This record gives sequence, structure tokens and C-alpha cells, in this order.
Amino acid sequence: MRRLRLLTHIMIGLDRGTPDIHWRQLGELFRITPHLLAALGIGLAAVEPWLHGQIGAVYMALGLIASQLTMRIAGQAAFRRRKDASLTKWTRIFAVVSAASGLFWGLALASLYLGGNSDSQLIVLAVGCGIIQSAAARAFMSPAPMLINIALVMSTVSTAAALEGQWMMAPICAVYFLFQLTYLARLSNLYLNEIQAGCEREIALEQLADANKRLKQANEQLARHALTDGLTGIANRRSFDAVLNAAFDDAGKAEPLSLILLDIDHFKAFNDTHGHQAGDDCLRLVARVITDALADSRYRAARYGGEEFALVLPGADSFEAARFAETLRSVIESVDTSDLAGAPQSISASLGAATRTRADQTPADLVARADRALYRAKQKGRNRVAVDGEGDSASA
Repeated sequence: MRRLRLLTHIMIGLDRGTPDIHWRQLGELFRITPHLLAALGIGLAAVEPWLHGQIGAVYMALGLIASQLTMRIAGQAAFRRRKDASLTKWTRIFAVVSAASGLFWGLALASLYLGGNSDSQLIVLAVGCGIIQSAAARAFMSPAPMLINIALVMSTVSTAAALEGQWMMAPICAVYFLFQLTYLARLSNLYLNEIQAGCEREIALEQLADANKRLKQANEQLARHALTDGLTGIANRRSFDAVLNAAFDDAGKAEPLSLILLDIDHFKAFNDTHGHQAGDDCLRLVARVITDALADSRYRAARYGGEEFALVLPGADSFEAARFAETLRSVIESVDTSDLAGAPQSISASLGAATRTRADQTPADLVARADRALYRAKQKGRNRVAVDGEGDSASA
């Protein structure tokens, strides 16, 4: 079975190219047009024998050609209506049909050759050469079946010539067959190399597309890393600046804009007491609290630097900013710290909020006012919210 599969592959070059290419090849090989032309040629070759009374030979030739055409028409119709998508199966069917065609052609030509005069025999040989050349021109798509086809035509005609006493036809046909074999080998090699080059080109294009996709993903990942704080997993200062600049421009057109700066209280002392590992865990915990609070909102948060976080609140006025800041302060104060190294009893944060006014010409102006509010919250005892230009909200 393995050898049969290998033979099938060799017959039509299934080890080269894609299935689509081979289906197109089979569609071309099953076409009836070349066989109609061959039948026409043999019909014309039968005229001379008919005129000289070889009625039986003519009937035999025409009967063989009619049978061959019927077989090929049925084969083409079956191939077009095929439901079985097995490329190997249809390749084998074509090989059988092609061999039968060669046999019918050869027998038809041989029947016309036997008993004919020199003129009719010459015409038969000319038609036979034309059929062989036509088969050879298509043989690069299916080398083995076409070689069998050509060999059957030549062997039957040369046998008929030998029966007529023309022994030189055998070596002439052998040389002609070798010529066709050399021609076919060269043509097939060129075609298969073309298919191989096309496949390699497709593979190269797929590899290039895959490499571009991976490069794009890598660039996107690098971009995300460039805009993400490695410790907490939220946006970094660079990302914050971009978001604030964009929001600042938009706020000038349609909506208010507020900014909150958050600082973890006594963080240096926390690090000194519980260690830097606990400090890192504390930063991650606060970042997670902020992220959870921002879920389902347009607000954006970033690690501003050290133990300080910044929140951009598009669309939020001073009242909404103060209320949101107080919510954050309360959640941070009550968050469970039992998982932190050293298990501190609690942590707290001070927050400063500011809302854009006409006096703010740049994002830096808004940041400066939020920073002043944060400084005031720390001055007044920490663990509280201060709003620039307003009273403070605090926890004792």
C-alpha cells in the first residue's frame, strides 16, 4: 500500500505543490477536447483506407475511437460531479482511463495501418505522431500515465508495422519514445521546480506574515510594558502624562476634569519596620484597591512615583472628585492587610484633589494644585482628603 501511494504521488507529483494545484491539473487532464481532436485525426486517417476498401479496419478503428470517447466523456462528467474529495483516488482513476485511451488509440491506428498502402500508412503514422506529441505536451502534469499512454500507442503501431514486415519501425519507435522521454523529463522537471518554487514562496510569505504578526505582538507588548509599572501592574508615570494631556485637551472642549494624588501614609517607616518586601506588597495592595474602584468607570490610575499614585477623572467636578477620593481613603483604611509580610494592623493614605479651572493653562498647573492639596492633607494629620480651594475630609 505504501508503494502504491508513492507511485500515485510520482504519477502526478503530489509531493510538490498544494492540493489546489493538483485538482486543477486533474481538471485539465480530464478535459475531453484533446480526445475529440485525436478522434478527428484518426477519422481523417480512416478516409484513405475506406476509399481502398478496408471497410472492416475502418469500422474497427471507428468503434474503438467511439468507445474511447464515450469513456472519456463519462470520466469528465464523473469528475465534474464528484463528491469524493480524495485526490489520490481521482489520480488513480485518471491513470486507468489514460492507459485505456492509449490502448484504444494504438489499436485504432494499428487496424488502419495493417493492410494499407504506403500513403494510408504514412497518414496513420503522422496522426499517431500528432497524438503522441499532444500527450507529451500535457505529460508534465501526470508523467507516468502519459508515458504509459504514449508507450501503448507506439508499441501497437510498431507491432502492426512489424506484422507488415517493416522491422525498422520498432527501433525508430524506440528512439522516438526515448526522445519523448527526454523531452518529458525536462518539461516535468521545469514544471515541478516551478511548483516547488511557488510553494516555497508561499511558505516564505506565510513565515513572513507570521514573523510580522509576532513582531507586532512583541511591539505591542513592549509598548504595554513601556506604559505599565512593573511592580504594581497599573499604568506608569509615562502613561499618566499621556492620559492627563489627552484628558486636559478634551476637558477644555466639553467636560470638567479632576485629578487626585494619593500618597500612602508613613510609607518609609512602613518599609523600615516591615521590610521592603512588605512595602512592595503594600504598593500592590493599594494598586489593586484603586483598580477595583476604577472598574466600570472612565477614570484612569497610574503609579506616579514611589508610594504615590495619581488618578485622572474625566467628567468629574470637584464634588465628585472629593467623594471618590473619600471612598478610596475609606477602602484603603479598612483593607485586609493580613497577607502582607509582617502583617501590619492597617495602612492609610492621604489624598489631594483638584478640578481644572480656567486658570489652569497646562496639565502641570492642575498637577501642582492637586499636589498642594495632598501636602495640606498630610499637614493636617494624614489619612484624609484635601480638595484644592475647599475644606478637608478626614478620619481621625
